[in-house]
Amino acid sequence: MARAATTRTTAGHVLVIIDSGLGVIYVVAMVVHTGEPALLTLATPVLIALVLAATKPTGRWIAAKRTVADRRA
Repeated sequence: MARAATTRTTAGHVLVIIDSGLGVIYVVAMVVHTGEPALLTLATPVLIALVLAATKPTGRWIAAKRTVADRRA
């Protein structure tokens, strides 16, 4: 059975942070434009992704060297 390759890249990390930030900006702009504060609920998953991607443990996980078990795959 083939395993999916684990790719821990800093570029992917940065892209998730940038995309999440742009998503929050978009939702806030939609709230300002429509005047409908209920749209802020759409920002919840985006904010969760932004917070999780921006935390130090995520950065450490990306920077960690691959283990021997990962190299055998």
